[in-house]
Amino acid sequence: MNAVRILLTFLLVCCLIKPGFALQAKGDPPRKKKVYVTWVYVQRLDSATGVMHHEGRFKGLLVGLSDSTLLLDTRRPYIDWAPGDGGYVVPYTDIRQIAVRKKRSPLVYVGGFYGGAIAGGLIGANTVDKKQFALVQLFLIAGIMAVAGTVTLLVLLFKKKFQVNGKREVFAGLRSTLERYLQ
Repeated sequence: MNAVRILLTFLLVCCLIKPGFALQAKGDPPRKKKVYVTWVYVQRLDSATGVMHHEGRFKGLLVGLSDSTLLLDTRRPYIDWAPGDGGYVVPYTDIRQIAVRKKRSPLVYVGGFYGGAIAGGLIGANTVDKKQFALVQLFLIAGIMAVAGTVTLLVLLFKKKFQVNGKREVFAGLRSTLERYLQ
């Protein structure tokens, strides 16, 4: 049991150490610009009923911003959006919500899940009785590992969301916040 705990601790430490930490040059390398993925949830007023309805969710990169529009670089634009300089012009009246998340490699999500599972295994291994290690306790450890891995994965998938609801004053108030996510 002690060897399993040492192995799990070693794997956790290996997951947390920055790759190439000991091989860095004198100066720090230039930092890459963070890439954020943006989702725009579109709403439109139905002229017959006068009720706002959901038109769809559009994914892309936020490349421009003004007082009344944003510029979204997307592969699948809404049919009414006009092409602009590097993307499609999205008027504030179309925007119900904007969601933003840092773009990560799929390996980060896999690593986050397994890193959380290993940490959960270490916690579970320290909570069981060492003298009576039974199958029930093994399932307890596996359950804690699954919960910890899932929570870690959900934290990585978290999006920052901003409600606009087609209101100009709300959109203008969010401008300084959204400028941080420009590409």
